[in-house]
Amino acid sequence: GPSGRLKYLGSGRFSLKLLRKDPPRIVTVNKVAMIAGGTGITPMLQLIRHITKDSHDTTKMALLFANQTEKDILLRDELEEVVSKHGAQFKLWYTVDTPSEGWKYSTGFINADMIQNHLFPPSSDTLVLMCPSLGGT
Repeated sequence: GPSGRLKYLGSGRFSLKLLRKDPPRIVTVNKVAMIAGGTGITPMLQLIRHITKDSHDTTKMALLFANQTEKDILLRDELEEVVSKHGAQFKLWYTVDTPSEGWKYSTGFINADMIQNHLFPPSSDTLVLMCPSLGGT
């Protein structure tokens, strides 16, 4: 992340620091569940790109991405391209406050049902990452 407290080391290995001054703790997982809102997609997409560019990295990812409207979905084309190329490895689900006609994803704030239906179940081999919208967008 921007504070340097989370670093991806590859092959499902993360270096985590609860506080900046803490020594890093290495965690290895098979799955990463991501919840992002608006501009909070940026660090998530950096991780998605890193994992999918390495053909030997089998880390599975699921992203629940919240926005105000469908037109507000940042980097949608790139995210959907990742799904088309890496669908067995990356799952994507959207929710918006105000849906367009024919919207096929969720509506409203992220809730327990969305998390249960579109992210991985709780497990010791799953890391959950959250990044809200930065700056109120």
